[in-house]
Amino acid sequence: MRVPAAWKAGIAAGRLLLLSQFAERHRRITAELSAQRNRLIADIATEIFVAHAAPGSKTEDLCRDLLAHGRRIFTLDLPCNAAIVALGAQPMTVEIIPSAFRETALLDAKR
Repeated sequence: MRVPAAWKAGIAAGRLLLLSQFAERHRRITAELSAQRNRLIADIATEIFVAHAAPGSKTEDLCRDLLAHGRRIFTLDLPCNAAIVALGAQPMTVEIIPSAFRETALLDAKR
């Protein structure tokens, strides 16, 4: 894979990580590969933000599983996310998202 020039500074500064669990032969994303990718990212994340998970969707299934295993999931405080909020996701308003995750990052950096 050729790394775009715009990404190189972020990689060098340690702000950008490129991670893939797939072999070079995987040139196209499939539903199965998407599910594997999403699970890998969820497994290594300290906190998870899901903008939307439609009822009955694979994203909702992933949220259900992660919440059952004690993971923290945040979502937008909108009626369309009522199903994952009912499962245990924590609703957030758009206005508090930047400060909430900035505070989390600062706390993690102090650990």
